[in-house]
Amino acid sequence: MYPHVEVLDFESPLQALQYVDNTCAGDFASTAILLDINMPELNGWQVLEKLQELPSSKKECLTIFMLSSSIDPRDKQKADEHVLISGYIEKPLSREILYKLFGG
Repeated sequence: MYPHVEVLDFESPLQALQYVDNTCAGDFASTAILLDINMPELNGWQVLEKLQELPSSKKECLTIFMLSSSIDPRDKQKADEHVLISGYIEKPLSREILYKLFGG
């Protein structure tokens, strides 16, 4: 449906961070990240700390949505207040939610 969109799935937050660091730049097409709170190696908040350390040119190409099954209202509030997060999505993720976010 969107031939210009490439979807990548990373099981390792460290690999995802490496991809962003090596790929994203100011002239690179925008990159949307669906970031879970609970992951192995690093949690979503730790990933955000690492992303925050990136140069502005790399951060500018990112649109980050926190994706979680957390029912803790503090997680949603923390996501709403974080400068890098564009929105908080509660699991389960559906096609309808993706269409709503990305103009489908």
